[in-house]
Amino acid sequence: MISKITNPDFTTEEKKMAVISIIVASIILYLPGRILPHIVPHFNFSIDGVMLVIITTIAMHALLVIILICLNRKRLLSDFKEIKVKTIVIALIATVLALVCNFATHIIFTDQGSNQEAANATVEASKWLMLIPTVFLAPFGEELYTRLSFRALCKNPVIYVIISAFAFWLLHETFTIGGISYFLLGIIWAAAYVKSKNIFTTVIAHFLNNAISFSLMAFAG
Repeated sequence: MISKITNPDFTTEEKKMAVISIIVASIILYLPGRILPHIVPHFNFSIDGVMLVIITTIAMHALLVIILICLNRKRLLSDFKEIKVKTIVIALIATVLALVCNFATHIIFTDQGSNQEAANATVEASKWLMLIPTVFLAPFGEELYTRLSFRALCKNPVIYVIISAFAFWLLHETFTIGGISYFLLGIIWAAAYVKSKNIFTTVIAHFLNNAISFSLMAFAG
């Protein structure tokens, strides 16, 4: 039964690593957000609160990337060797679509969601520190978690895209209307991965999107 719903392009070992990756990533990425508000009673993004968020974000993303690389090293090495012009082209197309999506949702919705408000506050407090998790760590860790791991466990591409997008939205949001952009980004990048079958396609697209978005927030105001 399990073999019928999981992806035959992945080995049994890779599927086991995918399950472990999802469990580990869920613990690392979700728990700090639930625990920190209780540690800091007046957690309202004052400068002290923001710095705590920045340090925690860097630490948890760095830990996540190290663990996921170790768990998925064979697939990563294989995909890295298979990076071709097609990989880059799909990544660039996905980046353009993501930027258009970001711009459109920003225009349509005035409420950009709790994650976006937090991002603005942290970027304002310390631009260069936030560069590390936002541009370098998050694209890698989040793609291994929400794209690679779920793809190994889901054979049907349509169901996979929806599940992956939902996981990405849940990772960033408390389900506000403006936060729908995260769900749309998840759809774009999951579809790009289905098309390319190379996880570095979405890592590159995610990196470019975050780098451009971060630059606009940090330097354009």
